Amino acid sequence: MSTRKKPPTEGSQLIAKDGLGDETVLADGGIVDIYHPSRLGYLAQYFAVGFMASGMPATIYGFFIGYLNVPAYVYATAGVITSIPWSFKFFFGMVNDCLPIGGRRRKPYMCIGWTFCFVMLLILSMQTLPDPYWCRGDDGEYITTVTNADGQKEAAEPCNEDAAKKGGHFAFLMMLASLGYVIADVAADGLTVEYARREPAAQRGRTQTTAYLVRTMGQIAAVSVVGFGMNGKEYNGSFDHGLSFNQVMLILAVPAALMVPISWIGIEELPKKGIGFKPYLQLCRGLLRRKAFFYVLLFQFLTNLISSITTTAGGLVKNYWAGVQNLQNQVFSVIGSGLFALGLWLVNKYLLNYSWRASAPHEPFEPRSSSSSLPAARTPPPTSPSRPNRPSHPPCLRPARAHPPVAHARACRMHVHGDVCTPTRAAPRRAVLAGTTILLNILDMPFTFLTIYNVVRNQYFYLGETVLYEVPSAANFVVATFIIVEMADEGNEGMVYGLLTTTANLGEPFGNAISNQLFGLFKPSLSDSANYISDSPTFRAVVGISFVVSYFMSFFSLLALPLLPNQKGEAQKRKREWPESDTYSYITIALVLVALLYSLTVNFLSLNESTMCLRIAGGEGCEEEEQQQQQSAAAAAAAGDAAALAAATSSAVASAAAKVAKAARLR
Repeated sequence: MSTRKKPPTEGSQLIAKDGLGDETVLADGGIVDIYHPSRLGYLAQYFAVGFMASGMPATIYGFFIGYLNVPAYVYATAGVITSIPWSFKFFFGMVNDCLPIGGRRRKPYMCIGWTFCFVMLLILSMQTLPDPYWCRGDDGEYITTVTNADGQKEAAEPCNEDAAKKGGHFAFLMMLASLGYVIADVAADGLTVEYARREPAAQRGRTQTTAYLVRTMGQIAAVSVVGFGMNGKEYNGSFDHGLSFNQVMLILAVPAALMVPISWIGIEELPKKGIGFKPYLQLCRGLLRRKAFFYVLLFQFLTNLISSITTTAGGLVKNYWAGVQNLQNQVFSVIGSGLFALGLWLVNKYLLNYSWRASAPHEPFEPRSSSSSLPAARTPPPTSPSRPNRPSHPPCLRPARAHPPVAHARACRMHVHGDVCTPTRAAPRRAVLAGTTILLNILDMPFTFLTIYNVVRNQYFYLGETVLYEVPSAANFVVATFIIVEMADEGNEGMVYGLLTTTANLGEPFGNAISNQLFGLFKPSLSDSANYISDSPTFRAVVGISFVVSYFMSFFSLLALPLLPNQKGEAQKRKREWPESDTYSYITIALVLVALLYSLTVNFLSLNESTMCLRIAGGEGCEEEEQQQQQSAAAAAAAGDAAALAAATSSAVASAAAKVAKAARLR
């Protein structure tokens, strides 16, 4: 019977092995049954988080583009600003671990988070909406285009031009609602890492992928509600009547309220003493000093930052050129989420032990003793099974009678030569992440450019690419998150999850801030809907170039790939063998602070009504906007004077005609 080693702690052995050494766990306690009724609230957390995380963003296209007609960079920022709370996961994780409430570190914070989310959604549901930007015709459709005397199309006069400046208020409240469910999600993530660390190496990752699968189910449910409910013509929909933005927020508030009692009753958590801020920060410092952790952190940040530098034109291309309506947009999102769930299932079933970088399977790495100078494949097999943990050989070297060759090869993902299982040749560095990134962009290109240059402009064609790349996208997503479990030690699960996901999530708003500034330089403006309505060849070329830049940045992000360990075994090897230095911690702290301050500043400037015109926020400059407003006012005044002159002339002519007629009657 196997005997477990002492569970790993900070500064101790990082991998606990069973007596035979063929399976490894990172924490003691046995595999957790996440389907047990006492843990009903665990998976419910992820379903509810998925429902919120997709439900609120799903309203942005119809409300911000259709109803308010905000500039393109404001639309892009609104989507990002609602996810800003994810950038504070480290802080929330630290509070979870250091300040238990009633001796519990998880479920009290789940209840607090869901309560706050419910309150903010309730406030959102009571906000007064401004009148729509565009005028509406008798059929309820927006009047966005008029044809001039030359037969060319141009933007129609809006009925409420100020509506385009009102999006920031609603985005800010949605951000606060997101803050609530992120607090709950951080607590759930802490449980996820605790559970995952108790899984053997061959199964490690199943808890994560199951949680993400359930979260995807929540996303599908939310997008379905928004797609079919918020499909009125005022939100770029096709129904004569539908749910309003306020009503959708009220519907979202219902599961947020239900999660409060579910979190308290359905989460099994034993009382546990908090770590304390001083020991926690010391543990954090020790973590940040590790080169292995620094490399993973840098990978998470750089890939998200660089790949998030994307053109601001996407939303308006979708609306004005592809003609995508809200229902179709959400239906394809549902299909895409379903395929994403399929991708998670495939990763869960077939790819848990595949190389994170390589597209071919890669053996779990086990360290060799420094006394062994030959590769493991050439080391003679042991002659006795009585010493299962020989320090001079990798754990897969076992007698045939202890492990049948075929079964053992399947378990080790190695070739078998007699009694010895030998590693397969290292897989080529065609990384899963590189392959999926390249595939996603190649799939996207024809749909985008054929729409831009008016070869095919059809909403179903344009939305097709969102369906095609969801399976590889799921593999990309899960592979990038598996490493988090490998970086954690006993007691610092929330810290590791918080630090890595905080830096990863910081990349997107940082990249969006750079995007607003970079693509704000393109002329004619990518953010002005009038340019898409006019649809000139020159402007098409500008939009096309902006997408080329976006694809280039996505490919450029692959340069960070060598920072990622190849698989679970190599991640643990890095933790054991790579050095530590204060330099890594200083760079990390500076990176996080600069990214956080910069992204918050630029993105909030983009949403504020009085500062969204600034160039740093992505606008065209407040001076130019004032000049345009003055010119518009002068043109309106001139038009008014001309109308008054015409009216006076008409009145004079009519008066003269009346006098002539009266004189004629007198004769």
